[in-house]
Amino acid sequence: MPAFNREFAVKPAVEGSAFVPYSGDGLEEILCEQFDRTVNKDNCVAFDRKKLQIPAHSCRRHYVKARVRVHRYTDGQLAVFYGPRKLASYTAQGLPCERLPQRVRKEMPDRPPSSGGRLPCAEGVGSP
Repeated sequence: MPAFNREFAVKPAVEGSAFVPYSGDGLEEILCEQFDRTVNKDNCVAFDRKKLQIPAHSCRRHYVKARVRVHRYTDGQLAVFYGPRKLASYTAQGLPCERLPQRVRKEMPDRPPSSGGRLPCAEGVGSP
């Protein structure tokens, strides 16, 4: 490797780092793990030995047999998406977080909201 470096190394034209800070938003969505799941007959999604119940929504009566995406964020929180629509948020233990508004604004097709998509989890919120 040292011989290769001696032969092909080029001095930089400008001193300093070529790295620039990230200036966008939605980094949590980029770094989260995404898993495809099918909703069970009880309107729940099985994920990591937890049952995530999808709450009633004004857009659909139920999501039985629908293909959804479960996002696991770096802090352990979970969210369930149906296409670009966020259906529910959960703590790392699988407990529901604060309810989402009845209508979630679409920002990009087939992508979760890029900013403000996650709601803070309420402390001690139990199952509905």
